[in-house]
Amino acid sequence: MAWGVNFTNGLTYAAWATDVLNWLLTDIIDQDKLSYIGKQTEELKTKMHFTETKALNPEQKFTEAVGAYELDEIVEGQSLPMIDVEKGADKGFELKIYGNKLKITKYFMKWLEQNQNISGADSSIQAYYNRLASATINLNRGAMKTKYDEMANLIALATSSSNSYGPGSATAYGVSLANASHPIMDSTSTFSNVLDGSGQTLNKALSATSLQWALDNHKTALKMQNGDFVGNSAGVYELRVPRALEQTARVILQSQDKTKLMFAGTGTNSKLLNTFTFSGNTVELKVIEPRGRTLKDGTTLGSNTMRCLVNPEVLREGRALRIITLWGDNVETHYDFDTKNYFASIDLSFAVDHYGAQYGLIWSAGTA
Repeated sequence: MAWGVNFTNGLTYAAWATDVLNWLLTDIIDQDKLSYIGKQTEELKTKMHFTETKALNPEQKFTEAVGAYELDEIVEGQSLPMIDVEKGADKGFELKIYGNKLKITKYFMKWLEQNQNISGADSSIQAYYNRLASATINLNRGAMKTKYDEMANLIALATSSSNSYGPGSATAYGVSLANASHPIMDSTSTFSNVLDGSGQTLNKALSATSLQWALDNHKTALKMQNGDFVGNSAGVYELRVPRALEQTARVILQSQDKTKLMFAGTGTNSKLLNTFTFSGNTVELKVIEPRGRTLKDGTTLGSNTMRCLVNPEVLREGRALRIITLWGDNVETHYDFDTKNYFASIDLSFAVDHYGAQYGLIWSAGTA
């Protein structure tokens, strides 16, 4: 599965029994690879155009794109001026470690030490194995869900700059990812990637009018650090909405042109038409499932009104959204000599962050 799953054995006591247990855990997780949350995690990574990156060292940094500058005018015989090679601001990342464990009963471990087959075990062993399988699947899905939430939070917390890295962090230029005043290097000018100006607000609700504003802003507001407008218009823009706005978005996208261009090939909406023409633009509807969901700590991941319009070429080519991995899912069985208990655990270390995503998205909270 993506990110990799590594199985290690830290036991020195009855090690061969834990080898059997590792095999059982491997088999359980293999069977869970096609779970709903597993597919959703991979789908979200693809939908949001994340680039997978291996962490080389904790001090590693990534630079935002600048763009080319015009050549200097010269007179005949003049020496050519030295080009000022501009380097965009850079930003690091903060790797986090996530993990949980579950306790395995001594009775079950003693049964494993006898190298018995599960099919011949008594009902109590079989019942415990089923509970262990369920708990292991929950550990594995918890790891997937952690990645899922961190990826979704990167855009959900786009207006925040309170964190140093990751979701809710500023760009390399010191302002929030969604901001009305992104600075342009070597200039007092700024640009906006929220719905602002001419009566528009970053809280504007989804409508045909606000969608048109977002499309217009992609072409006339977003600028690179050299002051150029961002590349060419996207071949296909992506309207990313939470589940609660899916039907509203479909009605709006069909309001001007009844032509639907293609079916979604994969994913939870694979049977629904998802690409439309809108005012001469091709717009693909992408539903970001986790927004509005209540998290473990009681907070809400984004909202049911939050959305953004994305130029996917900018995010992909600029590698603007990154998953930075130190190690993938690490499943381990070990024995605690102090408590005399056996445990199975899963841990992983990764970061998600943005590096120039402001050049490729128009964001709105959608509450007004």
